[in-house]
Amino acid sequence: MTPADQGAEPWLATPSDEGYATFSPDGLWVAYASDDSGRPEIYVRAYSGSGGRHPVSTEEGGWPRWSGDGREIFFLSQGSLWSAAVKTAPEFASDPPRKLFDVPYEILAEAFYEAFPDGQRFVMIEKDPFELRPGELVAVPGWVEEMKARVAAAK
Repeated sequence: MTPADQGAEPWLATPSDEGYATFSPDGLWVAYASDDSGRPEIYVRAYSGSGGRHPVSTEEGGWPRWSGDGREIFFLSQGSLWSAAVKTAPEFASDPPRKLFDVPYEILAEAFYEAFPDGQRFVMIEKDPFELRPGELVAVPGWVEEMKARVAAAK
């Protein structure tokens, strides 16, 4: 049975490109990235769908993560990890984001990071520099004929 057979519906459907959604620890809020403003930004909406969206980032943002206590949202922007203090009750509000520290490109490119539940530490995975090299295309003219000749010679 597919989700369509079960009556699944999109939680958010707009003409914008949205993604990287993550639930708050209490499951009541969703932080996500959207390019609705013309550049990627971080927004929060109530999971219930009530109310509108609330901006969190101010100068671009992607790959949001909630702190374990739900009082901060972390995100990547402009080569750095940022944090915005948030409150979710009685209504959602966020403080202006603050830069925490610069992040190596290898981590930024793939968003390989997660916040510890205490919100004080992060785990980040840096790709092996060998994996970051551009792919190589090697053309070998006449390889089919060469393989046929080698197979025939091996018989």
